[in-house]
Amino acid sequence: MKKLIFIFFIISFSILSKAQDFYFINRATDFMWYGLNNLIQIEDNIEKSNLIIKAKNGNISNILDSAFMVKPTNYGWTTLSIYQIQKNDTIKIAEKIYKVKPFPQATATINGGINNDSISKQVLCSQFGIQVSVYNYDIDVNYEPVSYEVMIIQQGYILHSEKYTGNKFNDELKNVFQVLEKGDRVFIYNIISKDQNGENHKEGQINLIIR
Repeated sequence: MKKLIFIFFIISFSILSKAQDFYFINRATDFMWYGLNNLIQIEDNIEKSNLIIKAKNGNISNILDSAFMVKPTNYGWTTLSIYQIQKNDTIKIAEKIYKVKPFPQATATINGGINNDSISKQVLCSQFGIQVSVYNYDIDVNYEPVSYEVMIIQQGYILHSEKYTGNKFNDELKNVFQVLEKGDRVFIYNIISKDQNGENHKEGQINLIIR
């Protein structure tokens, strides 16, 4: 599920030497997320009906009375320009350049949080599979695990080594989990996920020890 990123495009009023009205953009927020709908909000005192909004490196959509969305199409920079129609003329009243950031680094876990930890055999066997999520950011990015590999070390020897597709622990793998003993190590690595823009990411591995 995509979540709008609220970037406040707050415009302040100022009088310049030629008595021309300009609206300057607040510099507090200077980035957008690539591939996400970034919500740009305009102050209520701006006349919205006479505005033209343009973006370089971004698609504008859902223009409302006080807001619009911009979705950057490439990494790098996005330039937003606001024009106002005044009689028979179109005047640029504001412009701001935003850095376009890639998605934050995701974390692969099981059970919604177990990544590098000890775990009981019973809890491991009850897990559905791998989850890939972004933590500590106020955005909701969908990462779909595509494939992963599992290596299990028991008493210094490789008990199991296999590559799997998707994110589910299938019955074959769970049968292997059933024979695990205390101190066995489970490494889930080469985790590949796909974000909502269709780009693949290699996530950090999950290291577990059976208690």
